Amino acid sequence: MRLFCSSRRLNWVAIGALLTTIPAVVVEPAPARARPPVSPLSLADLERFALSHNPTLAQATAQLDAAQGRAVQAGLYPNPTVGYFSQQIGEEGTAGQQGAFLTQMIVTSGKLRLNRAKSAREVDVVDCQAKAQGLRVLNTVRIQFWQVVALRYMARAQEELIRRADDAVTAVEGRQEAGDAERADVLEARLEKTQLEDLLEETANRHQAAWGRLAALVGLPDLPPAPLSADLEAAGPPLEFHAALAQLLTASPELGVARSVAASDQVSLQRELVEPVPNLQLELATAYNAADQRQQAYAQLGFMLPIFDRNQGNIRAARAQLVRSASGVRRVELNLRDRLATAFEQYLSARDDVEQYREERLPGARELFDLRLEGLKAGKGEWSQVQQALRTYAQARQEYLQSLLNLRRAEVGICGLLLVDGLDDPPPPPSQGQPHRDQEQKLFQESLQQPLLGPGGRRIEDRLGNQQP
Repeated sequence: MRLFCSSRRLNWVAIGALLTTIPAVVVEPAPARARPPVSPLSLADLERFALSHNPTLAQATAQLDAAQGRAVQAGLYPNPTVGYFSQQIGEEGTAGQQGAFLTQMIVTSGKLRLNRAKSAREVDVVDCQAKAQGLRVLNTVRIQFWQVVALRYMARAQEELIRRADDAVTAVEGRQEAGDAERADVLEARLEKTQLEDLLEETANRHQAAWGRLAALVGLPDLPPAPLSADLEAAGPPLEFHAALAQLLTASPELGVARSVAASDQVSLQRELVEPVPNLQLELATAYNAADQRQQAYAQLGFMLPIFDRNQGNIRAARAQLVRSASGVRRVELNLRDRLATAFEQYLSARDDVEQYREERLPGARELFDLRLEGLKAGKGEWSQVQQALRTYAQARQEYLQSLLNLRRAEVGICGLLLVDGLDDPPPPPSQGQPHRDQEQKLFQESLQQPLLGPGGRRIEDRLGNQQP
């Protein structure tokens, strides 16, 4: 789907279709106190909420409406001036001259046409900015959506680890009863399980906070937690760099803004070139002279001579601004290529990591733990070996889920034209200065690098300790 910035009507749902949906299954929210069952929410549901309730989209729509109003005003013809005049009052005992006049400026050289053309280009700029804001909102909602889903997957993984740790505790207790293990081994096994339970509680807290951020992004801060319809592990269609680049250079609202600014500056130069051509000032009047009882009329036409001020300074400035904005189009193109290359690097790395964990590391870590646990139960192993295998498996599960989340974030960014930050103010209209979007790459990178554990979170390996057996 292409995004045409020349459209005057914002269709936020059409913008949302730019992001590819992934086949879904139901993901339950983190455990919480009992509440009435609620229907699962899909990503499409949350996108609709955001398009209806996110305040930045209302701001963007209002800015577009204001730009369209300025465009209407720019093409209006000057109003005439009408008035009454009286002179020679009391001459020969009469009322003197009593009359009316009309003055009208006649605009020359197509100045109003150029005003309308310039304002139309400025409307294009604001329209592209509004569409960019819509994509920022949708992309940020999607990234946060996957964050919530990933945390729920993490909770399920930790629940499995707790069950496995419980099996280990039972095995160590059995070895102690048989006289093959020390009391310290039993205490260590129980402590390991307790620490995993603490991690599960922390994950539940992070899930709650992530849901709150998601609710704020869609503009419904009181939205209660609900099951999410999504599959974090579903394999989406592979992305191809050149196809993504072609889509980006065709549909990017950032590039649309740059092109519209250059087009506006081109019209501005044309407008400055005709500014020295003087407008005509027409004046018509009629009066009745009571002294000689005659009706009189006169007409006057004048214009300013462009002898000293021929608008040469503004013309020079307009030419320089056009060069700058034309170069800005190229700068934005190169910036988009650079950001896409970085995003694709992270996408490919995350995809490779997911495949490696899914096919090798995770099954290997799971098998290692099972073997160590069976050896402990059979009296052929030590608790320290089971402990290390449990930690290795726990770390592999966490890193696998982090890789899945990184993959989803990269997919969102690439398919969403590299736009994030859905609660930031939309950029100002051209009359208030052009926005500086140089921070977009930094913001996008930060969104990709956010850890699954969140700020202050710790790796399972760090939390459980890293002592060697």
